[in-house]
Amino acid sequence: MHVALAASLWKDPATWGIVLADLVRHVANTYNERDGLDKAEVVAKIRKLFEVELGTPTDVPTGSLQE
Repeated sequence: MHVALAASLWKDPATWGIVLADLVRHVANTYNERDGLDKAEVVAKIRKLFEVELGTPTDVPTGSLQE
């Protein structure tokens, strides 16, 4: 997976919540189409671990800011 961030896309950083929610739905759709998994269950699993990871990160981002 490769991710490029352009933090300057939106003035309000809260807008990234919409982006992340859309991404989760795309992932759920993929698991549903590929493996027949229930979309709501996939979203719930991702949400659960996302909240855990925000509270107790397993990794710390490093590097410079580039836009």
